[in-house]
Amino acid sequence: MKSATESPELRMSRWLTRLQAIGFGLLLLLIIEGACRFAGFGEKGVGNDPFVGFSAQEPLFALNPLRNRYETRVERLLYFVKDGFHRHKDSDTFRIFVFGGSTVQGRPYSIETAFSKWLRINLGLAFPNKKFEVVNCGGVSYASYRLVPIVEECLAYQPDLFILCTGQNEFLEARTYGSLKWLAKPLGRPVRAIRSLATYRAMDSLYRRIRGPDSKKAKAEKPTMKMEVDALLDYRRGLEAYHRDSDWRRGVIAHFQENIRRIHDISKETAVPLMVLNPPVNVKDSPPFKSEHGDGISDEQKGAYQGLISQANDHYRSDVSKAARYLQKAIDLDPQYALTHYSLAHCYLAMGEFAKAEESFQAALVEDVCPLRVLPSMRDFIDEYSNQKRIPYLDLQSLLEEHTEAPILGSEILVDHVHPSIRGHQIIAQAIADLVIDEFIEEAIGPDWESTRSEAYQAHFNTLDDLYYSRGNIRLDNLRAWTKGETEGPPIEMHVPIE
Repeated sequence: MKSATESPELRMSRWLTRLQAIGFGLLLLLIIEGACRFAGFGEKGVGNDPFVGFSAQEPLFALNPLRNRYETRVERLLYFVKDGFHRHKDSDTFRIFVFGGSTVQGRPYSIETAFSKWLRINLGLAFPNKKFEVVNCGGVSYASYRLVPIVEECLAYQPDLFILCTGQNEFLEARTYGSLKWLAKPLGRPVRAIRSLATYRAMDSLYRRIRGPDSKKAKAEKPTMKMEVDALLDYRRGLEAYHRDSDWRRGVIAHFQENIRRIHDISKETAVPLMVLNPPVNVKDSPPFKSEHGDGISDEQKGAYQGLISQANDHYRSDVSKAARYLQKAIDLDPQYALTHYSLAHCYLAMGEFAKAEESFQAALVEDVCPLRVLPSMRDFIDEYSNQKRIPYLDLQSLLEEHTEAPILGSEILVDHVHPSIRGHQIIAQAIADLVIDEFIEEAIGPDWESTRSEAYQAHFNTLDDLYYSRGNIRLDNLRAWTKGETEGPPIEMHVPIE
């Protein structure tokens, strides 16, 4: 109990003692943090993902001693296409690594006509006295959490620039966040700041070693993913595995956001510049992959709903505005059935009401039970985060919309639900080249370099045979079957849940 006659000097002395104790504690932490950084303890690693772990990790590239080049490992060619770069980088070489999924890889074709190839051609024309290596790290079905280890690996290869284009594959693999419900919200700044400390990472690494990767506690904390992609749609009737799950969706989105932050943190810590691309989606000519009625809709309401849809169908060709009214009534009855939003969007499109059409297309995207396209909230995050952190950035949706007749992106420039045509890849490459020139290269540009672009493109096309395009068309057919759950893989019943 404090004395009633305690002097001001004594109270001041007590506060000074407390402040000294706090200051000593902070100083001790700073000394430990400095020692950890100096000794190399607690360096960021692939095990730092707070949401998931991996059963194993293998590098994407391996040294080919006969060619003195790093090349894509044979074991990874199921998901990646062979690419490579010289072991020793010349002083006049500018080396770029491009990370992402099948869009980056150039599917349904391949890296020979992906934007990474056209980018190298453009930069070579702009700077004829400089060498450019644009390495394609696009993995089929690769989500952001699988890209982080590859980004970390490529730090060892003398990169000059990282380009990231991700977001389309986040919902392909089943995983549960279990006891990580607190992570369903984006990690707060204090938590991310603590996790960035070498002291924390060193202690966390030591704890995980002592605990062991196979312990029950480890498995309870976060799921362990397989070394390679285990997409639900790789199984026959895989579409049946998708159902509306709001908690899972929130967890996936939070995980995606954290991975964008992690890749940006890696860029900042290592001073390797980062460029971010917001990927494009086909909203106009790609209907939702799976629609489900909302919870709590009775059989009677479903019957009324179907009646409204039938009436809308009867008026599509004779009176599109009346069809739109019936569809809106159906949506008022159940706003969660994705396909109805898509149908209403096309009515608005036919009526020339583009703003309303865009709103309905976005609603169809949000309500799609099988989200094979980056969601609007995820696109908004990429946009806001890039602007907030002043990361060089391109919105590929807006970019490609400039080359379509209607102000809504569709099959005029995308060959399916997400993949750009070869012409689309060229447009993307030219925009990236302009940004690279403005942001990252201070040398003088070659005169009239853009005037030789068409000739250089044609020279590259001449190196591709008919078989290249035939294989691309086959992949496109297979991809369309895949999105319908019609793959030739094992039945979905054989899918083993992640532990």
